[in-house]
Amino acid sequence: NSFDSRFPANLSFSPDGKYLMYTRPQEKSVNNDIYVMLLADKSESQITFSTANDSNPVWSPDGTEVLFLTDRMGNNDFYKVKVKNGKPVGEPQIVKRNLGKEVNVMGIGTDKSIYYATDNSRYDIFTLDLDAKFENDETKFTRITDLAMRSGGMAPNYSKDGRYISYVSRKSNYK
Repeated sequence: NSFDSRFPANLSFSPDGKYLMYTRPQEKSVNNDIYVMLLADKSESQITFSTANDSNPVWSPDGTEVLFLTDRMGNNDFYKVKVKNGKPVGEPQIVKRNLGKEVNVMGIGTDKSIYYATDNSRYDIFTLDLDAKFENDETKFTRITDLAMRSGGMAPNYSKDGRYISYVSRKSNYK
């Protein structure tokens, strides 16, 4: 598709593989809006309409909602908007306020838990056994990234069956 000079970023496929979601700069602005394209006919729908910067969109696991960062209130907040047939349904709703200036969205779990990192120069990935958490009062996190890695793990992504995780990292001796 031709996008003139407003190139898309943050591309991701919907869980059903029918849509492509991305951000594009607003006309005459550095701020972004969120769009969804139906791959079958390349028709585009705008999901967010704001003069603020809407960024880092992620699909909910069932594809019915889009979670995104926005600075509508002056600081990064999480908002979500319902989506049906590639189009927004209703107005975006606030999910969490005041996340800080540096926020990286890592994804949404099948239980709709949001994974994100704030204002940190190193990313480490931890797992939490939710079944064990509810069996006792102790919360046990397990680090799955290696401390010898220079920047920990970035951009984690679980396989659909939840058995594997992929992530980007640099070794500490990398120069």
